Amino acid sequence: MFSISLNVTGIKEIQEYLIKIGKRMPKATSELCEGICNDIVVIAKEKAAPLDSGSGALVNSIHASGKENHWIVSTEGIASDRPFHAYYQEYGFAPHSVLVSNLAPGKLKRSCEAKGLKIITVRQYFPYMSTARRKVLRHLQTDFNRFTNKILRK
Repeated sequence: MFSISLNVTGIKEIQEYLIKIGKRMPKATSELCEGICNDIVVIAKEKAAPLDSGSGALVNSIHASGKENHWIVSTEGIASDRPFHAYYQEYGFAPHSVLVSNLAPGKLKRSCEAKGLKIITVRQYFPYMSTARRKVLRHLQTDFNRFTNKILRK
């Protein structure tokens, strides 16, 4: 938790200005957190799209949710009749074989069936959420500077 406390005495205009800043802070903080999370979602969906085997399940499961200054980016809602693959794409797995019949309906499954394949080997994982988070956090200083200027200008 982060908090700031000020005790200001003296010039009335400065006191009033700081009170106004304090009143604007919660809304502006929430907007900043929401914006950062939404940026992570956009990039994560771009990174996850090639991994999605054409079904859209992984991409559609990535979302941001929250209120005020409590926000989270997560993957939820992938079909329960299939193994949860988001975790393994993010954190890794050992090379393994997959029956084409077990693939989610989509582009990859149709392509394998057209080639007459019964089994495919999955060798590499591709992190998408951590990649998106790192990319967005590189610009955090700029976002925070905009946030500070917005608060102080009004």
